[in-house]
Amino acid sequence: MWGRSGWRDRGGLYRAGRPLALKTVHRDLSVRAGFAGRFDREIRTSDRVRGAWTVSVVDFSAPGAVPQWLATEYVAPSLADWVHRHGPLPVSALYCLARELAAAVMTVQAAGVVHRDIEPANVLLGHERPFLIDFGIARGVRDARCTQTGAVIDTPGYLAPEQATGALAPAEADVFCLAAVLVYAATGRGPFLGAGEELQLPALFYRIVRDEPRLDGVPQGLAALVGECLAKDPALRPAAEELHRRLTATAAGQGVGEWETVVPAALAEDVAR
Repeated sequence: MWGRSGWRDRGGLYRAGRPLALKTVHRDLSVRAGFAGRFDREIRTSDRVRGAWTVSVVDFSAPGAVPQWLATEYVAPSLADWVHRHGPLPVSALYCLARELAAAVMTVQAAGVVHRDIEPANVLLGHERPFLIDFGIARGVRDARCTQTGAVIDTPGYLAPEQATGALAPAEADVFCLAAVLVYAATGRGPFLGAGEELQLPALFYRIVRDEPRLDGVPQGLAALVGECLAKDPALRPAAEELHRRLTATAAGQGVGEWETVVPAALAEDVAR
């Protein structure tokens, strides 16, 4: 839900006329045990992870308010929406997306946070760059707490093997999820699904944990690095800093420019509209 609105500050009500995204919580969720704390954590984490690749928190509901809500700057469309409507990104835009999202993960990790839910719907294709959103299940790097024992609260199909088995997700999990998103951006499907294929969760989790990813359709210059990021063992994946360095070099070798110069014309028009 979004609209043009003002926002509150300590001094009262200020109106700016810029578009905002508004996330509201259903009342039945608001009264569930532990949900208010989780939503408050999303607010605090979103405000904590500040950078060029994250949207700004503008305002949020007071503690104990019903319904709870969070307002951020508005960016559209999501990668999921765009690929669903128009198909995979062109190669130059794909390389640039990879480089920019690696920088976004570096920003998140520099704040001591593991996002834990990097998936196509949480990547927004803005005018100047892509953005990473939705820190609702993010945790501190050293925070081993879970919402409940054995729960899998991440997005199926893009989560890391350690998340699929209910283990603590280390920082390397975000590298795996990022690589899975790049496969989607290049092919229109996740790395553990065939074209148009749908699986029940147990079968999908089995593939994530046991099977090799399907990288057909990923450009040759990117496939090898994506494959490294999709290693089952977190210790074998490149760190976010190394990933960004290598993607920057790869994009430069392909002559890829800045985001504004490589996005499809239709996407630029969509963003402007």
